[in-house]
Amino acid sequence: MPQNDLFKSALEIAFSDTKSEFLSVLKGKMGNKYIFKEYSFSQNEDETTGTIKFEVDCPPGVHCLIDPNFDVIIDFTTKKVVEIIGGET
Repeated sequence: MPQNDLFKSALEIAFSDTKSEFLSVLKGKMGNKYIFKEYSFSQNEDETTGTIKFEVDCPPGVHCLIDPNFDVIIDFTTKKVVEIIGGET
């Protein structure tokens, strides 16, 4: 599958897996006025999983002591979010 299609599929899985913590982390960031800079995707070596990296800045006027960026690991076989790394608000 082309990289663009994998990225689209990974985003669809992340947003549709309502049992994962992804939506909660995303809502927490938005609710606390974090600024989303960009996101990127990479397929992991096992080719059944991929990682969406979300780059985030602290809210205006706030200095973050904890890195606000987070990664979302997606399993393409089960179509589930496997793990969220980082994301503390």
